[in-house]
Amino acid sequence: MVIRCASLELVLPLATPTTYHYQLAPHQFNSDIDTLVGRRAVVPFEGKRFYTGIIVSVSLTPPEGIASSKLKYVLSLVDDSPLVPSAQIDLWHWMADYYCASLGSVLRLAVPHGLLPESRTIIHLNPDFYSDDKSECSRSASAGCLSSSW
Repeated sequence: MVIRCASLELVLPLATPTTYHYQLAPHQFNSDIDTLVGRRAVVPFEGKRFYTGIIVSVSLTPPEGIASSKLKYVLSLVDDSPLVPSAQIDLWHWMADYYCASLGSVLRLAVPHGLLPESRTIIHLNPDFYSDDKSECSRSASAGCLSSSW
């Protein structure tokens, strides 16, 4: 069955007690519903962060109480076929329930770190920065401010 509109439930590698819902972008509608569960998807999360999560279920309707217009779009489907079999996802649910852990925590431990890349903010000092204004230097010390009086 070819998908025309779908709500995807993803587990992200976060220690939160819930899963997250996203929708496919229009250019991704050619995906087969049978091959979506277990695939990795890159999704935006709280502003400028991006996470790679695992699709754990697919629905042709949005979750109850959430309009489809409120769902964010999946940025990218990483795999062409499922990386994780549905039996493995069932085991993760059991483990999360049995050990009173979040599904995201189980995911983080079950999948090798290299398969779940996430965005990071990296701040580099700028060795070429120079300012004669000492107040500017105190505000910009983390930006690599260089001053001859230091």
